Amino acid sequence: MLKDQLYRSLLTSKFNFVVFIYLFCKLFFNFIFIHREAILKELEENQAVVIKGDTGCGKTTQVPQFIMDYFAAKGKGGECNMIVTQPRRISAISLAQRIAYERQEKIGDVVGYQVRLLNALPKQNGAILFCTTGVLLKKLQSNLGLKGCSHIIVDEAHERSVDTDLLLVLLRRAMKENPELKVVVMSATINANLFQDFLGCKSIEVPGRLFPVKMHFIEDMVKLGISRPRVIEDEDGNKVFVDADAITDMIKYITDNKPPGAILVFLPGWTQIQKIQNNLENFTNADLRVIPLHSKINMKSQNTIFEKPPEGVRKIILATDIAETGITVPDVVYVIDSACHNQSRWYESKGLSAVDTHFVSQANIKQRKGRAGRVTEGESYHFITRDQYESLELYPKPEVLRVSLEKVVLDSKTYSHEKAVNFLGEMPQPPRLSAVNKAVMDLQQLGALDYDENLTALGKRIAMFTIHPKMSKAMVYSTIFHKNSIQLAIICRSLGFMDNVKAQLTPESVNYKAENYPSPFLTYYRKTHHMERRTILIRETSMISPVTVVLFSQGRVTGSLGFVGVARTARALAHRTTGDAVVFVGLALPLVEAFFMLALEHLLSLLLELQSGLVDVS
Repeated sequence: MLKDQLYRSLLTSKFNFVVFIYLFCKLFFNFIFIHREAILKELEENQAVVIKGDTGCGKTTQVPQFIMDYFAAKGKGGECNMIVTQPRRISAISLAQRIAYERQEKIGDVVGYQVRLLNALPKQNGAILFCTTGVLLKKLQSNLGLKGCSHIIVDEAHERSVDTDLLLVLLRRAMKENPELKVVVMSATINANLFQDFLGCKSIEVPGRLFPVKMHFIEDMVKLGISRPRVIEDEDGNKVFVDADAITDMIKYITDNKPPGAILVFLPGWTQIQKIQNNLENFTNADLRVIPLHSKINMKSQNTIFEKPPEGVRKIILATDIAETGITVPDVVYVIDSACHNQSRWYESKGLSAVDTHFVSQANIKQRKGRAGRVTEGESYHFITRDQYESLELYPKPEVLRVSLEKVVLDSKTYSHEKAVNFLGEMPQPPRLSAVNKAVMDLQQLGALDYDENLTALGKRIAMFTIHPKMSKAMVYSTIFHKNSIQLAIICRSLGFMDNVKAQLTPESVNYKAENYPSPFLTYYRKTHHMERRTILIRETSMISPVTVVLFSQGRVTGSLGFVGVARTARALAHRTTGDAVVFVGLALPLVEAFFMLALEHLLSLLLELQSGLVDVS
């Protein structure tokens, strides 16, 4: 229990006054401790509980410790093997480090983490393991009943990603198969009634302990001299546009007129982060430390957001919604919110998916606002009008209701052989029947499912990939035909791995008014412009002709793929021919190979089926 931690902190030879004061404040000023007994009693008597805890109540760091200390007090600490899921890698790692610090332990003793490509696993039974939702889903493929695991805590369940909904279906089944398993679902802005009905359990509400955070909207910012942001209507009639200049002006206003404190800026994507970062480089009135926070940035760089800047330097964090939940940066006093995010949606009328910018929900805005006010009073500035805020949806739309379902159906087949309609129908908010049937039909045409909806030999292989089934199939075929480099180039560029900047033709773009776009190859090879302008031209024209970016991207894919940027290929081709013919050669080669691969598709499927009869591919 926390009292025991206080005594240990006081009596240990390595007494740490800061840790002692922190634990003292946690005990007497944290609302989650008032509900400790109620949470433990509910878990003792039932298999599941929903905790709706306001931002700052301490649920994420304290509930796992409540459970662990409760088992330890009964002399059964070795029987408590707990897994806590987080939607993002940085959340899982930082929270594990936080709890280990509070318990005056090292990572890997009792508390550990496991994320993609990185882990620090506990060395003994009786442990708390933080992991991403995807990692737990992988574990479930080989252990559907989660035997050997005592508790599963699903944190930030309000985000309603496909992985979260899929996990909830599997956990409800695991509770039936394993009566000893306990499940806790937590969030600050969760739709408690929905999850109560789904799990058949009670909910516990916990108030927060934030300092007051004053909300400002566009009307208030205009009074401060901030220019009213430009607006552009999307296809649904929503006025969505991120005015990087207006957000930069807001950052400058806070820097010049507000007391010290870090500024956290929420932006839709990397393009806006880069734009504002470039704007701030020309701002010389103050000492600033600008830190971008994006999922593509390595973990070491991401962790710099927790470092305290030197005296007199203001920290500015430019982040996507990766910082919306599960991350606490104590010195954040000001939040600037673009009130939108990039989101993948399936347009049934067009038969395609697209990543567009959309307004967030009221729940998202409350989460973003809650990032301030942890250590002192805070302020949040939202680039949306009050009327627009009131008209927003209360909760985020579940991902399973707005994306194509090919990958979801394929993943479901790794857990169950039943019909996709039946499996996905168990989700808290099931997808449309027509969307499920279309996904099944597409997978059958792809050769991943047979007509009884069972995985084929090809399907078993592409189910191991985390990318879309069509790209996974291309990867499998390219490996067989020894054409990995070309296929990797196309796939990595389409996924954004080779270049973090997604070009957009805006009024500020070099080619915005151009009627005829220059050849990307000639732009690259002739070096008529300086490097910065040349790179912009290549990116923008590659958006017009996406395949050409395969030859001219400046990015690299490193690691196990071992693929070096394909600019070298362009230089090699330049020695064979000249002029625009090079562009034709560069485009024709991948297309000819693709045609050749399609011509042999039936033969390859036959070989895979034959191999599956000789080799165990399960």
